Amino acid sequence: MKSIFYYYSNLKGKANRKEFGIFLIIEIITTLVALVLLSRININELDSLMNLIYINLIIGVSYVPFLAVCSRRLNYLNYPSYLIFLIAIPLIKQIFIILLLLLNPRKK
Repeated sequence: MKSIFYYYSNLKGKANRKEFGIFLIIEIITTLVALVLLSRININELDSLMNLIYINLIIGVSYVPFLAVCSRRLNYLNYPSYLIFLIAIPLIKQIFIILLLLLNPRKK
């Protein structure tokens, strides 16, 4: 549990399946919170427009640690770190995350 909060933005090192799963759950929860805020936006009200700022903050604060844990998980699985760019492709992102969660480390 210490590594989850201590290494949240560290790109080097290794992340096991449990650590990656916890970060994935946190990412899903923060995305759901952002979607709820997004559904409450009314362009005519200033208060609801403030939700856009909160949505960007939520996504920004949770996305960087998730990218870091994906990089560490790739290191743990002995895959090159540049595969992290697969997260930028929408449909491949979900498949990639599921594979990161399910794969076992390969031998060098």
